[in-house]
Amino acid sequence: MHFRKAKAEKAPGARRRMRRVVCIVAAVYALILLAATVYSQTGYVERLPAVALAKIENGMVLRKSMTRDTSGTYTMYTVVRERGPWGMRYIVRQTIIKDYEPVDNRCIYVPIAESIRGPLAVPLSANQPLYDGMEVRIVDGTPVWTEDVEAGAEPTAEP
Repeated sequence: MHFRKAKAEKAPGARRRMRRVVCIVAAVYALILLAATVYSQTGYVERLPAVALAKIENGMVLRKSMTRDTSGTYTMYTVVRERGPWGMRYIVRQTIIKDYEPVDNRCIYVPIAESIRGPLAVPLSANQPLYDGMEVRIVDGTPVWTEDVEAGAEPTAEP
């Protein structure tokens, strides 16, 4: 009977230690989750390539939102919004343009552009070329609409 009493007396102490361990593990997990959330909303996003947005109007596409390869084929980039693990994220989608008509030094008429949804991505950094599926950040306060470009406004990378 003495053995059973000793075992019964040790059990509450072991339970308390187990609760402490579980609470400590839960607190460490919550801190790691908090740190990952803060990093994903600040540091990670700040390292993404910056783009401004431009609107497609009547098939008119800004040259700045397109790249041209050596064969003369243009590639147009649009931005789509998707759900990510930490909220909404912006992904670049690429469209190869084979039929186009140059209008002036700022715009190109692209017949299929009228059917494309989403704004154009205008890269603000020349050292990071865009590619299909690339996650980007949209710089606040720098949407580049066709009217702004025609008025002579240039996109800037400053928020």
